[in-house]
Amino acid sequence: MHGADRRPAQLRVGRPDRAGAVAHSPSAARLLPRRRAERGGADGRRALPERHRTWYGGWTFLGSPLGLFLGTAMFSLSTAASGGAFLDWGWRIPFLASLVLVAVGIYMRVGIEESPEFKELRNAHQVTKVPLVEVLRTSWSKVLLGVGVNLGFNAFIFVLVAFVLNYWTAVHHLPQQQVLTASLVGGAAQVVSILIACRIADRVGRTPVMLFGAAFIIVFAFPLFWLIDTGSAGLLILALALAYAGSGVLFGPMAAYYAVLFEPRLRYSGAAFSYQLGATLGGGLSPLIAVALLGVDHAKPWPISLYLVLGGVISALCLLGLRRSAPGPVAE
Repeated sequence: MHGADRRPAQLRVGRPDRAGAVAHSPSAARLLPRRRAERGGADGRRALPERHRTWYGGWTFLGSPLGLFLGTAMFSLSTAASGGAFLDWGWRIPFLASLVLVAVGIYMRVGIEESPEFKELRNAHQVTKVPLVEVLRTSWSKVLLGVGVNLGFNAFIFVLVAFVLNYWTAVHHLPQQQVLTASLVGGAAQVVSILIACRIADRVGRTPVMLFGAAFIIVFAFPLFWLIDTGSAGLLILALALAYAGSGVLFGPMAAYYAVLFEPRLRYSGAAFSYQLGATLGGGLSPLIAVALLGVDHAKPWPISLYLVLGGVISALCLLGLRRSAPGPVAE
């Protein structure tokens, strides 16, 4: 531990930090290229060979760790370039640069074709007029379980992305650049773990691989903060590298997993709604919940670890529930 006073000077999420950076900057940067709303539905539209569906689907999810990597790197460069003027104009650099990614996203969005299954339904005039209402009426249990699968992952990942920076700087009073460096390593580690997990999932099934990822979150929730609390920059890098890599095992196969969870006429709405609602409830709230939990026991992180364990348990239980109830590749 560094320093006798463990109390955070002022722990905030998503607000400017006058010390010279933006407290929420890695998360904000990550959201720029992520295009989550489009991705959640578009993954269900791709026509992929079944034997390699998880592998190809995993490539679409590389946008998340690559976005974290590029976004963190961009904010690091912007901070170095603007210095003390970061809050005046330096923060605009990554946001302006994201316009290029917006153009790429629009191009890809227009170029994505409907899946052969959906084309057959359209030609047969069997397309559901209000698919979201239909999927909630006929498959509400799958929707709820699908929400839970992604909720645990996003709770974990957004604590890494949006909370750890504040925890490291406000509680331990250590340089934020060390967290940014560790996040760069973590993003690279997650790219590798996603591809490995998807390759294995195509051989042994998606559910067993994703259950391993959920179990990792449960097991690593406490060691994560034990390593961070040493105050060692090297162990911080190790902690985030392991955290991003392990959670990537749960995250990587999700593209193919959600795509086959619902029948073709409801697939786009069912997959997008359950995936995005899980991301919103898990990722959108977890940094705020973590800040609140930090005040439970004098800035000690064990309540946050318990919260992450709960998220991992929810994901695991929902995966088991869907394995019993969902036919086809999900049950592999």
